[in-house]
Order: sequence, then C-alpha cells, then structure tokens
Amino acid sequence: MKKPHGFVLMDMLLGLAVVITLAVLLAQLGGEQTQAARHFADARSAQRCAEMVLQHLQIGQPLPPAPAAMQVQIVPVSDASAVDGYRWCKVVVECRGQHGVLLGLVSGKAVAP
Repeated sequence: MKKPHGFVLMDMLLGLAVVITLAVLLAQLGGEQTQAARHFADARSAQRCAEMVLQHLQIGQPLPPAPAAMQVQIVPVSDASAVDGYRWCKVVVECRGQHGVLLGLVSGKAVAP
C-alpha cells in the first residue's frame, strides 16, 4: 500500500504559510507600537517644556532656550481679567507635531500685552 506523501507536503506548506503570515503581522504591529511610543513621548516632552516655560514666567526667571525640536509660543489671554499685577497667559509648545498647552497666571512684567 502506498503512503500519501502529497498530503504531508501540502500540510507542511500550509503551516509554513501560516507562520510567515504571523511573522509579517507581528513585524508590522511592532513598527506601529514603536511609532505610537514615539508619538506619546513627543506629547509628554511638549507638556514638560510648557510646564517649564510657565514656571519660569511665574517666578520671573529668564526663559531657557527651547530644545531644537520644539517651538514655544507665549500668548497673553486678552479677554481674561488681570489679578493683582498678574495676567493670564497661554503657553503652547509644539514638538514634532504634538502640542503641549498650559494656561496660568504670570507676572504682568513677564509678558507684554
């Protein structure tokens, strides 16, 4: 009686196709996870930089230079009322497309109207 060698070869090729498909999917998901981690790291960096800028404005220290990948924008809030020589100010920081935004009171001397 003959052994069915053709079915073993088909099973082996099907198993190999499944393993290759899973390997490709795993590699793609790994790349997406890395991209998402970079996205969240940029958002955290922008928020930390906004906190640092607002803190320097609140205590009256000169602003340190912004890191190379970040743009810092300080916007006085014109429709908010001043509080005892302090003004409301919005700090917007962009880091590779991610934004960090904070609103806080700063000395009236620190931000021009």
